[in-house]
Amino acid sequence: MEQVSRPSVLDLNAAILGVEPRLRQLIGKNVRLVARLGPGTGHIRVDAGQLDQLMVNLVVNARDAMPDGGTITIATGAIRIDEPGAIEPVVVTPGLYVRLVVWDTGTGMDQETREHIFEPFFTMKAIGKGAGLGLATSYEIVQGAGGHIWVYSEPGVGSSFTLLFPFVDVVKALAPGP
Repeated sequence: MEQVSRPSVLDLNAAILGVEPRLRQLIGKNVRLVARLGPGTGHIRVDAGQLDQLMVNLVVNARDAMPDGGTITIATGAIRIDEPGAIEPVVVTPGLYVRLVVWDTGTGMDQETREHIFEPFFTMKAIGKGAGLGLATSYEIVQGAGGHIWVYSEPGVGSSFTLLFPFVDVVKALAPGP
């Protein structure tokens, strides 16, 4: 059954602060969560429930990559892309974006694993420990919001998921129509 998306204009920092208590509960005691929310990060258009699900998926995967503990950092900020293809490996249209980065100090992934992580049912977890839908769902949520997601990871170094969402001018978006 496909979930109905109801996008609205959200302040990304406020949305993260709203889900942060839940994230802290999910990660347990041996993992530290650090939030570095950039001032004036901006607004995005996305379904609020899907954004929460996206954050949970990314943080739970990061937690699972750190069985002996570690740190998960969530950072936000605004970024301007001036040239197409300015960020590899994703081709990004020039414009203003709201950036969300979630990185961990976990075990990291090799290239072969990175090439498959957004595929449905792909998992590195033991049987019964994960369905392999979290990152595939996260990818679909970001794509549905007109954004981009990619990962940088190396074995023994950890992983960094970078998401770009189109910046929404809240004044224009919320202005009454003609």
